[in-house]
Amino acid sequence: MNNRASSLFTSKKHKVEIMKKFTTDAHFHIGQAHLTGGTVCQDYALSGICGTAAYAVVSDGCSTGGNTDVGARILALATAKAICEYWHTRQLISCETTPLEIGVHQQVILSGARDMLGLVQSDMLATCLFACVCLGGGLVHVKGDGVVAHTLTNGSLRMIRFEWANNAPLYPPYGSDHYAEFVRFHGGDLTATKLTKEVWEYDADGAFTKIGSEDISLGAGIRGVTIPVETSQLDCVAVFSDGVTQVDGMDWKDVVVDLLAFKMKAGRFAARRMARVIKEVQKIGKGPLDDIAYAVVLGESMSEEE
Repeated sequence: MNNRASSLFTSKKHKVEIMKKFTTDAHFHIGQAHLTGGTVCQDYALSGICGTAAYAVVSDGCSTGGNTDVGARILALATAKAICEYWHTRQLISCETTPLEIGVHQQVILSGARDMLGLVQSDMLATCLFACVCLGGGLVHVKGDGVVAHTLTNGSLRMIRFEWANNAPLYPPYGSDHYAEFVRFHGGDLTATKLTKEVWEYDADGAFTKIGSEDISLGAGIRGVTIPVETSQLDCVAVFSDGVTQVDGMDWKDVVVDLLAFKMKAGRFAARRMARVIKEVQKIGKGPLDDIAYAVVLGESMSEEE
């Protein structure tokens, strides 16, 4: 569902009143592997508005888990609710404290939902990437694998890909045993590199440049990776499931660029764009091999000088 919100900021020095409008949307699509196998889509995405803040969430259920299509939806919904509860209480976003507080709310909601529905841990195994922004700033928090992207008003696009070793990403529900089983699976050494972060930029000439990479320890990956978002020049911030890296016939960076090439930024803009991208790649007999999901927050600024 498309959502809109506005935030107001006044600069006393320059007497400039700035109105920031946020618009959000999200969409997901089943991959070929699940489609031909007769199984359901295990990705889920949603976005929305909490007062003057906006959020975007994606969750990717584990293919070897239980009913993780259900788990992914519950995790995404729990995260959205936790973000809104946090925002209504705090009215600020901090890279140091916000993910921790949202995580506490999230786990309480998850535990209650799992017990009420009679689900087990294997049903709840899913990744979680979320963005939360307001006029004063924002962040993206990553627990699992996938891609984060943001564009600025100057046209620059930055993409960040996260990959876990052995294709065994972190799932927040592992926290029910303080990640003990997950740590054992990855060898038990919290200082060992188990997560990689790769950063690319896309310029106005259509060229990709790799601008950095980082090896992240098991312990840091468990805590989750937080990326600050500067909202004053923000045009768009988006989170993607790792299905964006598994579109047959396309490099993952091209997929991200195409999915963010919105023709109209109103209504179901993300749903329309994904449908168009998939239709085009299917014309050459290709398509998403894995389920794919993304959620987007668009920012628009208007100013008036007194």
